Amino acid sequence: AGQYQLKDFNGAEASVGEVMRLDRKHQFTRTEYLMGLILEAKENHAAAGEHMRKYLELEPKAADAEAVRLWIENLGKPQATELALSAPLDTTGLGLGPDGEAWVPGGMKALANLAHSAGVPSYRNFFLDYCRAIAGEISFSESKSYVNYTELLQAYMASIAELSRLGERRGDSTIVTLSLATDEQRKNAERILDLLGWRIAPKDGPASIELGDRAVDGFRQPIPALLGIDEIDMQEALEAGKSYQFEIPSEEARLIGGDAWSEMLKRFPAFPGGLAEMFARDSRLARTYAGLGAMGADTAAALVSSVGLPALVTRYSDVLAFYSQAFAISKGEVLTPGGTGAEAVWKKVAGASPKDPPAFFRALLEKDHGKLAAFYYALWRADTAHQRFFTSTVPLAEHFYAWYRDSYELQDGPGRQRETWRPGFFQKLPLDLTGNHVRFPGGLRAWTTSAAPDGDVLLLLDPNSMEALVPMAQLEDVRKAPLDEGSARLLAQHYAGWRSLFPYFEKLPGLGREEFEALAGFVDAVHGYPSAKKNIVLGEWHSLVELIARGTTAGSLDARQSARAFRSVCDGLRAPDHSAKALEALREIAGGEDVDEAVPSNLLRLTGERRTAFDRIKELQGVPRISALSGSPDSAKTAAALSGFVYAASLHPEGLLVNEDPHLLGKHQFFAGTPNDKFPALFASSALKPSSNSPGSYFSGGFTNFEEVVSKLAHGGKIREWTAPAPVPGKGLAEPSGPTEAVTLPADVVFRASGRLVEVYATITDHRGRYADDLARDQFGILDGGSPRQIVAFESRSSKVSCALLLDTTGSMQAALPVLKNAALKLIGQLGLSDSVAVYGFSDAVSELQPFTTDKNAAKRAVLRTRASGNTALYDALTRVNRDLAGRNGKKVIVVFTDGDDNSSTVTSDTAIQRAKSAGVPVYTIAQGAAVRSPAFLKQLADISRATGGVSFVIREPKEIRGVFEHVSEDLMHGYLLEFQPPPAHDHDWRRIAVTVPGSKNLKVRAREGYYPD
Repeated sequence: AGQYQLKDFNGAEASVGEVMRLDRKHQFTRTEYLMGLILEAKENHAAAGEHMRKYLELEPKAADAEAVRLWIENLGKPQATELALSAPLDTTGLGLGPDGEAWVPGGMKALANLAHSAGVPSYRNFFLDYCRAIAGEISFSESKSYVNYTELLQAYMASIAELSRLGERRGDSTIVTLSLATDEQRKNAERILDLLGWRIAPKDGPASIELGDRAVDGFRQPIPALLGIDEIDMQEALEAGKSYQFEIPSEEARLIGGDAWSEMLKRFPAFPGGLAEMFARDSRLARTYAGLGAMGADTAAALVSSVGLPALVTRYSDVLAFYSQAFAISKGEVLTPGGTGAEAVWKKVAGASPKDPPAFFRALLEKDHGKLAAFYYALWRADTAHQRFFTSTVPLAEHFYAWYRDSYELQDGPGRQRETWRPGFFQKLPLDLTGNHVRFPGGLRAWTTSAAPDGDVLLLLDPNSMEALVPMAQLEDVRKAPLDEGSARLLAQHYAGWRSLFPYFEKLPGLGREEFEALAGFVDAVHGYPSAKKNIVLGEWHSLVELIARGTTAGSLDARQSARAFRSVCDGLRAPDHSAKALEALREIAGGEDVDEAVPSNLLRLTGERRTAFDRIKELQGVPRISALSGSPDSAKTAAALSGFVYAASLHPEGLLVNEDPHLLGKHQFFAGTPNDKFPALFASSALKPSSNSPGSYFSGGFTNFEEVVSKLAHGGKIREWTAPAPVPGKGLAEPSGPTEAVTLPADVVFRASGRLVEVYATITDHRGRYADDLARDQFGILDGGSPRQIVAFESRSSKVSCALLLDTTGSMQAALPVLKNAALKLIGQLGLSDSVAVYGFSDAVSELQPFTTDKNAAKRAVLRTRASGNTALYDALTRVNRDLAGRNGKKVIVVFTDGDDNSSTVTSDTAIQRAKSAGVPVYTIAQGAAVRSPAFLKQLADISRATGGVSFVIREPKEIRGVFEHVSEDLMHGYLLEFQPPPAHDHDWRRIAVTVPGSKNLKVRAREGYYPD
């Protein structure tokens, strides 16, 4: 019942009574209605029963009346839901018929795109891929994302069905024509546009084609792109009095089972999208179809004849979707893992013979609620040798079935798998050449003293040792040499603590028993250290071992040298003077007199751009120089210097976090344990711990997977296309190094400056709020810390503007996004011809949807492509946009819209605020939705706007967005840019400034409040 949420058509919460009133209009199914009753009544069975009795009074002859009576009779019993859901599907004896065809609304390409189907859609496999996509998209928790996904599909199909009726059929397509030439055509166009999420405004008079701003429009607005409609071309054609046409393909695709699906669902209402919509509305149907489609026709027929299609849908859809690929029949018998020789084993384990396919498949689905099917599938995925091994005897198979059935893997049931190492164990357990015996890395004696058979020995091993078998065998394969007994024993014993180090063991093939003993000794010593010392020593260890591994990969160290260095590090860092030992080890592996130079040049062999990036990261993070650490080196600085080499070799110099947080390196937590950990792990994998609160994000763990983690960090934006030119003695300003757009300065701009200039944006209004647009440069004054400064550059309202739109596209924006897009399109349309606009969207990360351009239609298309999904990384986005704007001349502005507090940024709110204040670009912040309920967050937004000379807005309803954007648009067409040269500064503290208009008493000034000296 949890998969349905009671919503009215506009997305608001609705009561059961409201759902009843809306039922026919919005085509709620009776089953959905019943689920709604259960949701509202929860555990109050008396209330649920009363609801249902009332329903029977109102609808005594409803198709599902019998289902309601069954439900009332069984309220409070486990089978109540099952009876209610299965009754409408009850078609006794229904089997799969021959393949048929079913309609694909809007064509295969469009629907596959919307549903996120994998691969290229084809006639033969369209519905199989479509149902797999639905099954994959809809989580078993039935979260809000489920509702949005299915509502998108349903809105699409309803629109396609009606658009097809409004168009003209031509061959295999429907041609839809939009025209405003006559009243009848205009009325028809209004309906067509409505189905696409657009509208004609006003309804009377000259037509203006606008994006719709209702919640329902948000679900329809993806449709034009799916059908290949260029919405801007459509808008311009209609507003110019021309007609516009688009095509809707009419296609059918193969339907496995043919009419069986239609027969089973005949008691349900007919939906506009036909079977495609039914699959979207009920994920059980999609999972069942996907499961049956993964089998051969004979296998699917045998399964359906045994269990019944309704039972597969209502009871086994989860299991079927996960494991049905393993079900197969040949010559009337089931093809079991292990082959014909395993028939007796499977007969005993399942309680049914593989020679009786219907009974055997039913047993797989029913035994232990489908857990036997999970075990069967796990073995099916293995190769022939592993299948035969695990099914060699009945006791062995039963032992491993019980071991898998009761594992963490299936703790929540077979349809809610947790990813663990056990499936891989079935597939990759090391076997000898005969396939009859386990190949124990290092020999059997490294693992046990037992003389029991292999299968029994496996079950005698503790879980950590058993888990270690596969990675240790893979280690032997990678190193192309067997492990010695001592090494294998140590690796098996310490696998739980050393598992994250196996990538190092693969990269360093010279490691053997002595090195692993040294590692064990290091671990024993470090476990006794206090946490602060533990973090420093582990930082030194992780950094040195990573550098050894990188040096080996680069070819500067051979296997013998890297093994010796590894052992030296493990032994040396146990000493009281561990930092001095760490530096000795570094000098040995790097070579050369100047270690700071030898590491990148000799050890890592970095050249060109990689070397430049290396040096830049060290500069950004203030990495201590090794040459400055002499005598008894400071432990914290030594750890920072060593880990700084790894950071410099791994991070991108244009990364957002590494640029904006100069303390990132110093916050690394190499020891990831907590006081509550009974046995804290010393060697954790790399992980980013994001936080937008002080002290901010940091990395934890070692470096084995560090490059993979940092590759997913937010980018800091493109490198400036050109920088404000420096003066050339005797020649004035140097020529810019290639601006992306031609720079045409207005006549009233005067530059007489050298060095750094501070930009100040000012908006001037009178006592009635009217803009004062005709002020000259000499009417302004600037006070810096109370002292007047000369204005050396000036731009009036006639100057062009660079406007960055930063739009929240998170999942919570689904209802508000249509209004936001509508307002954004209007703002773009009101910009001047020479004004530039860039469009950014942000959710979990920021995306530059359209770089700065004077092509307003390109910017509008970028807005139209926005979709709602993900969390909120506002501070990352605001910081990134300010960085991108730093290389642009002239008047600039940022317009930010968000409906929620930040929950995904890697930079802190303080960093974002300081970056905005430092840049001084006016920031207009617009908050709505959940953001309004956070006073602290609203204060942050207001502080950013006030400090930069922008305005902050708080809105309660999406309909207010338009008015706010109109206000912003008005501001963009007015205002001034003033620049002054600041005095030399001896610190980087915030300096307050004030813009004045000395000769005018009734004017109000809004401008940035200060700046940070460089």
